[in-house]
Amino acid sequence: MARQKKRVIIVKLPPTARRDIDRFLERLSKALIGEIARMKLAGDMLKIEVYGSKTLAKATAARVRRLLREYSAPRAPSGDIVYRPQRLFREAGLAIPLDVLVEVLKASGYRASLEDSGLKTNAPEDEVFSAAAAIAQAVKEAATLEATRTAKKLLAALSALRGVSLLQALDEALDAGALEEDDEGKLHVVGDWREWVKRLARQPPGEGGEF
Repeated sequence: MARQKKRVIIVKLPPTARRDIDRFLERLSKALIGEIARMKLAGDMLKIEVYGSKTLAKATAARVRRLLREYSAPRAPSGDIVYRPQRLFREAGLAIPLDVLVEVLKASGYRASLEDSGLKTNAPEDEVFSAAAAIAQAVKEAATLEATRTAKKLLAALSALRGVSLLQALDEALDAGALEEDDEGKLHVVGDWREWVKRLARQPPGEGGEF
């Protein structure tokens, strides 16, 4: 049987991939097809050697490019960065409500909006991922809470903004009059949850008042 030909694929890694190179390489190894001879990293250039046909090499290169697109944050004309949902969910560890992330970033003083391609913001990358992770933690804590979807969004946003647990955020929201229970003990937002995020973000913890 003839020995399969070795083919070489060379790609440039974006900064986001280099910062977590072990995780990137692990995802890359799962995405690749065919027999991998070697992967070698030199600076921001990754050299991948595979055995197989030309067709297989092209298919492998396409998979690499698809993965790299997840790590590439295109800049909008305004200078903001667009983060694709898949990347945000990966960094957070689960699929978080992106409208909550928008409100948290806006309440923190940044521009943020949802576009067709994802989240557009001028917030630093670390701030975006930190807020996403904090929201993810709050979403997990809210899983068993008897509350409407909008009530959980308010609590997740407040938890992320304050850097506190969901229960602490719940106490503050109740004290502020942002939430009320129905006859069955389910929590509802009094008014618009986004407006409450804006209001509570402007005042120190513990200072409530009617909305």
